[in-house]
Parts: sequence; C-alpha cells; structure tokens
Amino acid sequence: MEIIENRVIDTPITDGGDGLVLYGPDREYLVRNCIFDYTKIDKSKQDELLSFVQGPKVKIDGCVFIRGIKALLAGNGDNPFDDGGKGRFEITNSAFLYAGRRCPEAQDGVIVNMRSCWIHNWGETFDVRAFGAWAHRGGRIFADNCVFTQTYSPTIKERLLDFGKHVGQAFNDKGGLRFISGFNRGLVSGKDGEVISTRCYRNRKSIALDNCAEYIDFIQARKIIQGIQEKCPDVSDRLGASLVEIFNKATAQ
Repeated sequence: MEIIENRVIDTPITDGGDGLVLYGPDREYLVRNCIFDYTKIDKSKQDELLSFVQGPKVKIDGCVFIRGIKALLAGNGDNPFDDGGKGRFEITNSAFLYAGRRCPEAQDGVIVNMRSCWIHNWGETFDVRAFGAWAHRGGRIFADNCVFTQTYSPTIKERLLDFGKHVGQAFNDKGGLRFISGFNRGLVSGKDGEVISTRCYRNRKSIALDNCAEYIDFIQARKIIQGIQEKCPDVSDRLGASLVEIFNKATAQ
C-alpha cells in the first residue's frame, strides 16, 4: 500500500489539471492528514483536487478539501472496466468545504463509502453547475454519520446556469432529470446510480439526501464535526476559523 500523508496539495500537477491523481488497477493507497486547497488557483486553470484512474483502492482519512471547482471524482469514464471492477473509495473523518461539486462524484460502477464526513457550501466555487455528492452511471455512494450544511446564496445567473447544465447532463446520461437546484443537491443519485445514507444531518430541509434512513440532530452533528477537526490538519489559518466554528456559524439559529 502506498501512503500519502501530511501533505499540502495546492497547485495542479499540470496547468488546468488535477492536484493529485491515483492510478490503478491493482494498487492501493492510503491518503491521510492532507490538505487539498485550490483557493489561490484561478478556476480556468484547475480540474479535480483529487481523481483516480483505472480503478485503484483508495482510503482517505482525516483530509480537508477546500474550494476548487471539482473536489473528488471516483471513476473517470475512460476505463469503466477497471473503475467499476476494481475501484473502491473509503472516505472517513474528512471535510469538503466551498467546492463547486464532486464531494464526491461516483460513476462507472465505482463504490464510495463515506463515514463521518462533512460537506459544506458546495457550489460556492461555481463554474457551470453545483452539487454535493452524486452517484450516476452505475456509481454508488453509501454515507453514514455525514453532515451536509449549506449557507451559500447563489446569484440569479448562477441559478440559471446551474439549471441549464443539469438539464444538459441529464440529456448526456439519457435520463435522470430532476428539478432540484444544484445548491440543494446534498447527496443524490442520477441515471443508473444509487445512494444510501443513514444517521445524517442537514441544516436545511431543502437539502436533498436521497434514501436517508435516519436523521440526527444538531448536537450529534456537532460531535461529528469535532471528531473531524481532531483527525484533520489544522486549517484555521487558511479559513479564518476552525471547523467547529464554521459549523456553529452555519447552523446558528
């Protein structure tokens, strides 16, 4: 197993590319205690913060993904046999903050298991459309004890562009059109995808969490955020506040 730890990844490997690419098949990775941050990278010069190619097995623990038009893509569409046959993602004790979308996105038969993760203000780094976590084209996401908070207020232009691009995506997928704003798509499935969640939290009832078997309350959600903060590198200097402070502000009554 290859271990990638204690790194700050804040520039693309190539201009307009990804921050980190993990390659398969038949390779295993542990990514822990890392910060992925595209705050200083122009949107026209970036792609995913993290992506995988040809179906590796990846475990992510205690990582923070900050901004970026796309956070994490599981399955790249070019190698569906390896991706769906061998690719697996496990994400624990991690936070996705202020990204545009893909927190994560699962496709091409890839399975993503998420536990004790926080997705906050997806769509804030907006380029064409917004969503939190999304499974389609045979991808599956299972989420347990995850927190979804949204306080971002998109412009009218962003709302219109978001809707149009989701219509276009549904056309490309040959189905799965849903009349839900991307800024309310917390954990959703598209054409031929599946999501299942339990013991999750949302700070707005308008946030769509497909197939959520049980919701938790603010106190339980705050404990999850505290646990994530303890596991992750300190990012308060980058964000101007700790993870718990950001959560408290997002859920203030």
